[in-house]
Amino acid sequence: MNEVEIREVVAHAVREIMLTLGIDVSTPEAIKDVQADAQWTRKSRLGAEQVTKLIKRGFIGVLIPGLIYVIWLGVRTMVPK
Repeated sequence: MNEVEIREVVAHAVREIMLTLGIDVSTPEAIKDVQADAQWTRKSRLGAEQVTKLIKRGFIGVLIPGLIYVIWLGVRTMVPK
């Protein structure tokens, strides 16, 4: 086999694998669609991670002052006036 034949066999194998995975790479538009889908998926994942971080920070931001307030109430009730 020469280099051209090897490239053809590899290209055919890659196209078959991509089609098996449900990805059409026959036209440049189809490839752009796949790339856009991958970018959207990445943005969605990063956004979900950021929302999770914000929720955790908000929970901690409410929890710590609440605990401090409970401790303060406990100290106030134990110390006579």
